[in-house]
Amino acid sequence: MTLPRSHRDTETERRRAGETERGKDGAQEFVSLLTSVPLSLPLRVSVSQWLKFLAFLGLALCANVFQSGCHKASEKPPDIVIEHKLAPDPPRTGSATVTLKLADSAGKPIDGARINLEANMSHPGMRPVFSDAREVEPGRYESAIEFTMRGDWIIIVNIVLPDGRTLQRQIDVKGVLSG
Repeated sequence: MTLPRSHRDTETERRRAGETERGKDGAQEFVSLLTSVPLSLPLRVSVSQWLKFLAFLGLALCANVFQSGCHKASEKPPDIVIEHKLAPDPPRTGSATVTLKLADSAGKPIDGARINLEANMSHPGMRPVFSDAREVEPGRYESAIEFTMRGDWIIIVNIVLPDGRTLQRQIDVKGVLSG
């Protein structure tokens, strides 16, 4: 492609003055390019400038995606309320009783649920402990768990409600002491 005379003259004058495109910083290069190109010609931008622009654009889009992911969607209030209690408190190695109370949002006890528990130490390599809870009165369930070692435990509570819905809750048990 042949450049118009005004553009060739500007390039020639720059070369005579000892200026090179590589010798200028990006902003000066871009400004001089804009002032030297007639409006009827498409803009010329170096590959490195395009790459910098695309990298900036990509980072801006990623930041927008991460920011939108940080907003918690509005949740409806829970329609099932689960309370738990652990005895003895503080917990010790050996047998412990986990008491769970299930109620709807109006406070009415939920009976007829099936509940099983899985207790794991917070670090890998230990064997889990399993137990089924039994209903001792409407909406109140109890289960015995055996803490086999002192330390931090996690109890996963799996609940199947009478209407077939399933729930899962996690109970963190910090600092089980020697029995």
